[in-house]
Amino acid sequence: MTLEDYKNILRTGTPSDRARAIAEAGNDRSLTDEEFHELTAMIKGVVRPARRKMTPDEAKLWAEISLVNTRLKNAMNDAAFAVRALPGDLQEDAINVLSHTLSGMLGDLTAMMAETGEP
Repeated sequence: MTLEDYKNILRTGTPSDRARAIAEAGNDRSLTDEEFHELTAMIKGVVRPARRKMTPDEAKLWAEISLVNTRLKNAMNDAAFAVRALPGDLQEDAINVLSHTLSGMLGDLTAMMAETGEP
């Protein structure tokens, strides 16, 4: 996909289209470094309004966060499908296991925010 294609998706696409484009851009080796940095700056503007401009390294890391977020959403959909396929008496146990994992992730992120002093 070209830089213009990515930009068009970020301007006009649905949230899921934008998420897919962001994830794809993170792995697109056809983009030059300059194009990638331009795109990630635009991604930053779409995803979270910036108070400051991102450095090129921050832009790359932000693209990685977007990719991980997309993977997490896909995993959530896979888990929901698997839970629905279980017999009713096992669904509650499966939901509790998944909930425990998600709570642990949230706890880790909260601890990270406390360490850095970020809100």
